[in-house]
Amino acid sequence: MQLQAIQSRIYQLRGRKVILEDDLAWLYGIKPRVLHRVIQHHAEQLPETDMFLLTPGECRMLGLSIQPRCAFTQHGVTALVSILKAEAVIHMNTDFAMRYFRILYHMQPDSRLLPR
Repeated sequence: MQLQAIQSRIYQLRGRKVILEDDLAWLYGIKPRVLHRVIQHHAEQLPETDMFLLTPGECRMLGLSIQPRCAFTQHGVTALVSILKAEAVIHMNTDFAMRYFRILYHMQPDSRLLPR
């Protein structure tokens, strides 16, 4: 990904450099609604100093539709990355566990696998 593509998505709002949640979704390659759900679910882990909701005036100024959108500072992006990694690990572990249990259920008992 080119540096210019990222730089063009950084805005100066409320005296801070921020990136919007839709742009983060694009950068991470996930759907904006998925990222929005993660943000809502983990809002308590993202303090207002690191993330804030845009006002309707800020949305208009940026040429965005007026809907709830979050802006993230550098620290907010870092916190969000750790949350996304945790979410991915949880889903990956859940998926692994379900596959593992399915395999065990369908396996025939094998004396070599039974404890002695």
